Amino acid sequence: MVRIVLSKYGGSPPSDSSTDRKIQTQEPLNPPKEVLDILKGNLPKTMTRKSISNLQGLGFDDNDLKTLIMDTLQNGRYIDSEWCEINSESPWYACDSYELVRKEYNEYSYKYLDANYFLKFCINKAGNLVCTFSCHLS
Repeated sequence: MVRIVLSKYGGSPPSDSSTDRKIQTQEPLNPPKEVLDILKGNLPKTMTRKSISNLQGLGFDDNDLKTLIMDTLQNGRYIDSEWCEINSESPWYACDSYELVRKEYNEYSYKYLDANYFLKFCINKAGNLVCTFSCHLS
């Protein structure tokens, strides 16, 4: 079965879900400036049930996710790029993975502690939406 690519980066995805999903690149496939420009006018779209559940667990809404992605692009660290999917029959999306460490107030310890976030997202094929596949504490 041939599956289409719905991310702006349109390279060749893996033949199936069981193969290596890493994309060989030294820099993000989705230019940070372009992602930031899209987020100025649009909220990100959370693509998977797991990601939605993770956001709910963090107590985040779409505006919080938008702020976190923007903060990540300005202060985080690019890790790598890989192919993502919603399920085994969905289209492929070429996503960039990032890590962000930021100080957040912990109400139980009454002090600021490091929160380590892992995010994975891409720009959709039309170039007008940021699609999020992962957002959780690492």
